[in-house]
Amino acid sequence: MNKFSNSTSHDDCAQRWFTSRFIPVLFGLSCLILWLGCSGDDSSSDSEGAAQQDSQSDSEQVSQMENIAPVPTIHTEDGYVGSDSCVKCHQQQHETWHDSYHRTMTQLVDTGTIKAPFDGRNLKIGLTSYKVFKKDEQFWVQTPDPDWEFSRLHDLVDVRLISNPPMTEQQILMTTGSHKMQMFWMASPTRANEMRLFPWVYQIDQKEWIPYEDSFIVHPTMGRPPAHWNSECIACHSVAGKPQQSETSYQYKTKVAEFGISCEACHGPGKPHVDKHTPNGLTDVSSFTGEDDSIVNPARLDAKGQLHVCGQCHSNFEMNDPAHYAKEGKSFRPGMNLEEHQELIGENSAPEKVQRYQDMYWNDGTVRIGGRELQGLVMSKCYTVGEATCISCHSMHNYVSADNQLAPEFNGNKACLQCHQEYAQVEALTAHTHHKSTSSGSDCMNCHMPHTSYALMGALRSHRIDSPKFDSAMQSDKPNACNLCHLDKTLGWTVEKLAEWYNHEPSEIPEPFNEVAASIVWLLQGDAAQRTILAWHMGWTETFKTSRTGWRLPLLVQLLNDEYSATRFVSAYAISQLDIIGSILDDSKYHFIAPATNRRGSQQFIVNQWQEKLSRQIKPNPQLLINEDGTIRTDVLQLLLQNQNKRRMIMSE
Repeated sequence: MNKFSNSTSHDDCAQRWFTSRFIPVLFGLSCLILWLGCSGDDSSSDSEGAAQQDSQSDSEQVSQMENIAPVPTIHTEDGYVGSDSCVKCHQQQHETWHDSYHRTMTQLVDTGTIKAPFDGRNLKIGLTSYKVFKKDEQFWVQTPDPDWEFSRLHDLVDVRLISNPPMTEQQILMTTGSHKMQMFWMASPTRANEMRLFPWVYQIDQKEWIPYEDSFIVHPTMGRPPAHWNSECIACHSVAGKPQQSETSYQYKTKVAEFGISCEACHGPGKPHVDKHTPNGLTDVSSFTGEDDSIVNPARLDAKGQLHVCGQCHSNFEMNDPAHYAKEGKSFRPGMNLEEHQELIGENSAPEKVQRYQDMYWNDGTVRIGGRELQGLVMSKCYTVGEATCISCHSMHNYVSADNQLAPEFNGNKACLQCHQEYAQVEALTAHTHHKSTSSGSDCMNCHMPHTSYALMGALRSHRIDSPKFDSAMQSDKPNACNLCHLDKTLGWTVEKLAEWYNHEPSEIPEPFNEVAASIVWLLQGDAAQRTILAWHMGWTETFKTSRTGWRLPLLVQLLNDEYSATRFVSAYAISQLDIIGSILDDSKYHFIAPATNRRGSQQFIVNQWQEKLSRQIKPNPQLLINEDGTIRTDVLQLLLQNQNKRRMIMSE
């Protein structure tokens, strides 16, 4: 059994939630607690008077704010010059970077950066109503005092249940994200330069505001997590971010070389390069002579160096020198050995760290949370033997789509054919995959990089590149690629095919996988990550080609009242993709964050519609829990739900 055994007791969940939200800077927690001076009051009837007292005590710090900017400032220290210095000579590279989501990861607010409607609408969580509106072309919110809320979140108080919180109006000054979701930051009223999170995020595709705590996989008993941009997000959502935390007052004077992820995040400080090629402020064309040691070009680094450039952020890590980070930020620069600056969390980490991050890994050690691709790739023979790195497939400056930044020459199977030329011919490919060349089963990534990672309310491709397999002795909880596409097949079917096609050793199939389609077992009996990832696959259009979709609806309905918000959202999304009974979700008035009683009513409506309009059109299949008369095998269904893995989980993104 791998060290990531997912066996921690429920009592540890809250502590793992608290610490895992501060992955890069665990040291910062003690500092934050010192200045917060929290009372530990977890009463749901916290009085307005007590809140005002807190505000009065905090007001003593206001005098320290006069000479500190309300948001992090821009610096040009340590040789950083900013992306504007690059555009004069590197117009094409600057343009493609400018079109990427890396650039817009963090932005100061103007009319072009905000994706959400600030139209005067009211939003409600628990006992508190919020408002988003515009004032003089600025973006504002009505919200509980951000410092008051932040202090209680650090005490693990569920602020949603507190009546009469001290309400304030705050201006939105900074955003995070512009692709799938956008988050919004306010200035601390009493601690200048510190950013406070507005507890609503905007889903860009769905055009919908949702509570922050409902935007990822976290057990509802954990409430809303505290978020601290200056010590946490800054590490990867800016260039050369310096928290600048005082060792005495714990005040921050945070500064960055640039907001978002720009040129110098990957190429290192640009001043030596600029000085070399623009003597006296004029571009010296004669100085361009090929290789140039005044700047780092990741493409010229060895495989480990390339991986570390991306892995400084695309990994699960803690800082080796927390005290240095608190003051000066990350010490890693492109071209350095990342492991000398950041501890990369994996199965060889200390037991307490393995336990802290266990929810982010399958129990075979494979990382299962998006944005941590380094941990997947380093476990792949493509890297350990073939020296494949991120830029073997991806490009920052020459990509087909900003969604995945795959280079055109490496898009699809072409990425794998760089090394595996033996499968370039159709005959060889189909002999290897046992699928038609035009089938998704002959898409290398579907078999070797299945969607077994979770992030941003959906499933993502794993970057541990391996082959489908099943060995009962491994006791792995990671779904295999075959059953993620052939959703109607049992694990036994997969084992037989792997033995027939690739000479795998037969393996004993545990119950109930021997009788019920593997997808259904994971969907109904798995932990929250399994349930959510399988729900996504139920709506994955590639699977519509391998089996019909009608049988999926009554199973997905079971998750519409799941205790995890993200699981409910993904399940509803999958149902919308099935498109088998018109606008059934809209007709049912279902919403994934509606009260549980409302959700149950929607569930019943959908089940009734399925039974009335579709059930008798579905072929009987005991593996899919469909009886001869079209009804559901409720005995098996109930047994799977009763055996559902209820372990409380935290998937920190």
